[in-house]
Amino acid sequence: MRLHFLDSGRALASFLGLVYHSALIFVNVDWLVNAPETHTAPALRVYTDYINLFRMPLFMFISGYFAAYAVRKYNLKNFTVRRLTRLGIPFVTTLLTFSFIEKIYTYKYWGGDISFLPNTLIPWSRYFQISHLWFLHYALVFSFVLYFGLMLKKRFPLKLFDRFRLGGKYTDVLFLAGIFGIFGFCGMLFLVTRFDHQLVSFLTFGSYFPYFMLGALAFLRRDELHGKFFELSRKRFVVLFILLIISYMLEARFKGIVPNTNTLLETLPRYFSLILVLGLLYRFLNKPNRMLTYMSESSYTVYLLHQPLIVMVGYYYVQHFVLPSPLLGYLLVLAVSTMLTYALDYLLVRSNRWGKFLFTGALPVKRKAGVAVQQSAVSN
Repeated sequence: MRLHFLDSGRALASFLGLVYHSALIFVNVDWLVNAPETHTAPALRVYTDYINLFRMPLFMFISGYFAAYAVRKYNLKNFTVRRLTRLGIPFVTTLLTFSFIEKIYTYKYWGGDISFLPNTLIPWSRYFQISHLWFLHYALVFSFVLYFGLMLKKRFPLKLFDRFRLGGKYTDVLFLAGIFGIFGFCGMLFLVTRFDHQLVSFLTFGSYFPYFMLGALAFLRRDELHGKFFELSRKRFVVLFILLIISYMLEARFKGIVPNTNTLLETLPRYFSLILVLGLLYRFLNKPNRMLTYMSESSYTVYLLHQPLIVMVGYYYVQHFVLPSPLLGYLLVLAVSTMLTYALDYLLVRSNRWGKFLFTGALPVKRKAGVAVQQSAVSN
């Protein structure tokens, strides 16, 4: 059974990446490319901050949900091959092509030495940069943590885990305690070791692994958690919405007062926002939709390409074509970046078997002529 609401969530999250990163050029914060301060619209910060609350947790939740499905379906060998192919190949391909082009334009904008850029491709270098590709790397890491964790649980069963009933009224408290606990543990590791690398970041692990695991639990215990994550009652929806508003206001009030606590303060509104978005997706978008299906099928490519293309478009806009109205400038950058992203998705991936392999990890299978003719006859 196809889960249309998760497909829709993936489609909208990928498109919101275009909305979010295009806006960063115009909100007067240091990013890869910035419009002049006199041509910014700080009001955009209100909705970019909110989009940033749930977009990547939603990606992680969906990734965890389908990773748990893959763990149940494949043995270790097949699971490893599929994960490395689907996540590793697009990671390397994008890192060496579009991500490298993004760095060129970023260095040109900030006046950096472009000859230094090859150092950013060496994984053991402290200058190594993966930019937005961190999601693929950590989704891969989280997948194997999940696989080996479930394998150990199967080999050494503990009745303690089976005693937890996740469908009760204290489910949210339990999950939030787990989120705070994982982030706190990873934060302590960072404070003790002071080690932070693009490929091994305790803070990134602690920030997003809980949402990956929530997605995995939503699959593994789907009967218990269906009403907690997806089919929300009216009462639960209203309570979560009120808690979101309160926690969001408190987070904005105390943000920046204590150093290195912003991510911790975002935990409550991020969690409540994620559950509300999942509930809305299930209620309103759990049905076939041609446009959302197309966007969902393109979501992987859109995620890989959107940021480098926004940086390129933003660079030329800032250098040569600044409009008097920052809002119009934002809409222009968003529109051009969106058209380029989906056009390249069509040209590089949808219309090219090898492009599809390099940017999605899908193996290029050439259909036999007889099979193609037979399928064509059936469809006609």
